[in-house]
Amino acid sequence: MKRLLVLTVCCAALLVEQRAWGQTDACPGTLIACGAVVAGNTTAFTADVAPFCGTTDGTGGGVWFRFVGTGNLVVASLCGSGYDTKIRVYTGACGAFVCTAGVDDFCGLQSQVNWVSVLGTTYHILVHGFGGATGAYTLNITCPTPMCYAQTAVPYAADPYAGTALTLTDDIHSPVVNIGFTFCFNGTNYTQCVISSNNYVTFNLTAAGTGSPWNTVPIPTGVPAGPQNAVLDPGRTLTHPSAAVSSIKPLA
Repeated sequence: MKRLLVLTVCCAALLVEQRAWGQTDACPGTLIACGAVVAGNTTAFTADVAPFCGTTDGTGGGVWFRFVGTGNLVVASLCGSGYDTKIRVYTGACGAFVCTAGVDDFCGLQSQVNWVSVLGTTYHILVHGFGGATGAYTLNITCPTPMCYAQTAVPYAADPYAGTALTLTDDIHSPVVNIGFTFCFNGTNYTQCVISSNNYVTFNLTAAGTGSPWNTVPIPTGVPAGPQNAVLDPGRTLTHPSAAVSSIKPLA
């Protein structure tokens, strides 16, 4: 009797732990959120048939989860899992999926995807394996904190800003220009910039009024031959071929 009681308690504990993992064999899956770390095993589950999304169906078992978009970047990672995994992410209703992201191998034979979520949109996440592979997995959901910017919808309006025309000759940097608002670039906020007639904007204010190089190289680079701390750097002049100057209207 004592052995039977111990066995019953052990089995009950295993069932509770399995429910805590929240694995679901079919869509819609268990709701998870940013910061979730789900450890489970796909061995006892059935194979799924879903539209191609970065990768194809397998013949081994798969499990489903769902995530409600936050409006920011989401990373769903199976790195460190114990078998050859795949992962797919969909929107839409169960059975009428629309692909968001999917992959087979990312970190060795394990999988990881990321996407910029839409606030309030439900995403269906399928964890499965390559071919008939099944096994133990760990699903990590992370939502990296944005740097110093956020998505904001702004209705288009043609040239709504007032400004002063800026005239530049070829291969020259402008004087310091007030941007008119706080602009985030590479994690730093700027309110001023310098504009080049070679079609780039730099936040290196010491370049104001100096010559602008045209023999630029990709940024960043170990041995810079062009402007650093700059955006929009294709090395193409802004001046018309028949003109000696270009006219630019910076924001007030």
